[in-house]
Amino acid sequence: MWQYTIDKGAPLDEPDSIAGLIDGDQSGWTWRILGDQMVLMIFQGDPNQLVFQTINPKDGTVAEGKTVALNVSGDFYAPPAIIAWRDPVAWFLVESDLVGFDAGAMSIKFSYP
Repeated sequence: MWQYTIDKGAPLDEPDSIAGLIDGDQSGWTWRILGDQMVLMIFQGDPNQLVFQTINPKDGTVAEGKTVALNVSGDFYAPPAIIAWRDPVAWFLVESDLVGFDAGAMSIKFSYP
């Protein structure tokens, strides 16, 4: 049995979704199983970024990680809305931008505008 703790974080998904804003004191996260790994996306503020990690669900070891800057102005932003997962791409709205994050390549593949 293993446990992974996210400091100052709350889920983006129902039923316990985040209340308030993403800022230096609170992050929002979501996860999904892709292949044989669990992917975890943590949206952080100050600086505004997406921290992506893959975790081995068998033993809880963190396999990879990457931090990607988000195109958000200011010190805080509304929690992103996860629109869909089209494996391996997570589609979400952050502020007024539509973003496609490729979990396999750990990079933003699409952003509009």
